[in-house]
Formats: sequence, C-alpha cells, structure tokens
Amino acid sequence: MHSERRQLILGFVLVALLGALAIWLLSVFWSAINGADKSIQAAVIAAMVGVFTVAFTFWKERSRSIKEAHRDKKIEVYAEFYDLMFDLLQRSKKGDTRGLEGDADFERTWFSISKGVLFYGSPSVVKAFSQFKTGSADKIEVMRLVGRILLSMREDIGLSNSGLNELNIHQIYVTDDIRKLGS
Repeated sequence: MHSERRQLILGFVLVALLGALAIWLLSVFWSAINGADKSIQAAVIAAMVGVFTVAFTFWKERSRSIKEAHRDKKIEVYAEFYDLMFDLLQRSKKGDTRGLEGDADFERTWFSISKGVLFYGSPSVVKAFSQFKTGSADKIEVMRLVGRILLSMREDIGLSNSGLNELNIHQIYVTDDIRKLGS
C-alpha cells in the first residue's frame, strides 16, 4: 500500500515536471517565432501545419488498417453465430425439441463463438453477448437480447442499423408480426 502511494506521488511529480518542461519549451519556441522575420514565421507555421497533417493522416490510416485487419475475423465469428442461430431456428420449425445440453457440436460451436466474440468483438458486441448469456428465459426478452447482439455485430462490421431495433431485426425470419409480439 505504501509503495503504491509512493508510485502515485512520483507519477504526479513526473507529470508536473513534464508539463512545466513543455510549457517552458513552448514559451521559448513562441519567443523565437515572434522575434523572427515574417517570412520565417510563415514558413515555420506552414511546416507545423504540414507535419500535423501528415501525422494526423498517418494516425487515421493506421487506425483504419487495424480495423480492416480484424474485419475478416469478425465476419467469420459473426457468421458462425448467425449459422448457429438459424440452425436452432430450423430445428424448432421441424419440431426438434432435443435439448442443447450435452450436444457436443452445439457446445463446441458456442465456445468457439464465445472465444471469437471475446477476442475480436467490439465492446458493444461483448456487452450484448454477455447480457444474452445472463438474460432471462422469457421469449420476448430472449429475442430482444439476440436482437441486440445482431445489431451490435452489424454495427461492428460497418453496416447501418437505421430503422432497426432489437425486435424488428427478427422480422426477416419470423412469420408472426414482430410488433405484436413486442407489445
């Protein structure tokens, strides 16, 4: 406990020293710029804008490339979830009432999806997935929770959810009017 407090105080002192150094450097730089010829001032400002633009562009491009690198894996994991969901739907339409407990294929797929969501999913997907796993057994609530997962997954891979909510996203494969189920 004493060591943690010492580290915290040392951290604050270092941040304060770095802040003071930064302010001093900026004031020295500002004084040098103010004392320079107007053409030199313009060149320095243009150079600063150029460096800032290049750095900002690099940062944005790097951020985009990182998102793109994980997009294929996300789609793979999310497609596995959709496949499992539609398989369960087909089972129920055929009247297959076998329990999922002890179904080795289901459990293997479920753990694979869970691992993929944890590793590749955005925070909203992870949150929606965990809410589903701890949710209630009420049919409409289960549909809402699955709908949140679907919406989060769509958003995570860059699709628009405009006009969709956690219930009406199911209307594509549910034959009943989803608005009546939700009320």
